[in-house]
Amino acid sequence: MRVVRRAIRSVRANADTQIDVSRVVSACVELAERAGHVIRNVAASGEKGAVDKGGAFDIDGTYIADVQTKADRLVEDLVTWHIRACLPGLPLVAEEAAGGALQIEPDIKDEALSEHLEPLPLDQLEHFPWPRELQAVPAERIVLYVDPLDGTGEFNNEALLVSSGGRLSDAIGRRYEYRAKSDSSMGVPFENVHGVIASRDGRMHNTFVQTVSVSIAPWPLE
Repeated sequence: MRVVRRAIRSVRANADTQIDVSRVVSACVELAERAGHVIRNVAASGEKGAVDKGGAFDIDGTYIADVQTKADRLVEDLVTWHIRACLPGLPLVAEEAAGGALQIEPDIKDEALSEHLEPLPLDQLEHFPWPRELQAVPAERIVLYVDPLDGTGEFNNEALLVSSGGRLSDAIGRRYEYRAKSDSSMGVPFENVHGVIASRDGRMHNTFVQTVSVSIAPWPLE
């Protein structure tokens, strides 16, 4: 169960702003790389700064915390700061907010972000044959959703799947291949053939990769 009551940071679009989608994708790829470094550094520090934003009880009466960690806060601040700087007209909806309240201005004063504040390279994908209709899209037709660390509970409890000898902490911008062993305790054989990262649980894992494999199918441009 995932608690859906969240603080949201949002930025509205200027109706006249035009967005080049290739620049948005370039920004997301670069930010995924930088966010991954931030997340791994938080994990290595052993100080995750976990807080409960306010969970809920499931149907069995078990309390499910809505966990937020230092990694969530740092990555959201990093992403929102960069997007507002380089793509100021892009509508933005972000999950976390300091203290559980709406906070429009990201805080980038934390030393952990200091090495990740160089301007984003937005032209690294321009040489690909982008359709003309994606080169100038009205900003009001695009919304960028920021979930800084998908799987915060698993991250906080050291329960992420392991590949190549180390924890994988972000799955945006790159696809990692691995084969997961079957979970005999539940009798559910599962194998990742889509290059998707998920937390441990055979049934949830199967559902997740099947859903994502559909959602990331090539976008029809016609």
